[in-house]
Amino acid sequence: MLQSSRDRHPRARGRGRRQARYSGGQCRANCTRFDTTNGNLTAQRSYQQRGFVLAAIHRNALEQSRKLKLEIPVVGSDGIPLRDEIELEMMLDGEER
Repeated sequence: MLQSSRDRHPRARGRGRRQARYSGGQCRANCTRFDTTNGNLTAQRSYQQRGFVLAAIHRNALEQSRKLKLEIPVVGSDGIPLRDEIELEMMLDGEER
């Protein structure tokens, strides 16, 4: 499940920030979670600047995603091969996981 992809949109124009603010992707009642790809460095930087932390890396997950969504590119806009899905999360109550 990819909720943000700079690889298809050269400038996200705050789209990820809005998604983070209104995300329904809850990992628990006190946490919000976001998925992106290993090639989406802008999203990774942006989410971490807003307090998100790395929760999981799913190696080669995009192989399966491409079977469902053929338009996912093999190489991202920065020339990085798109392979992995990265989960970032933010605890909403200030607790560490």
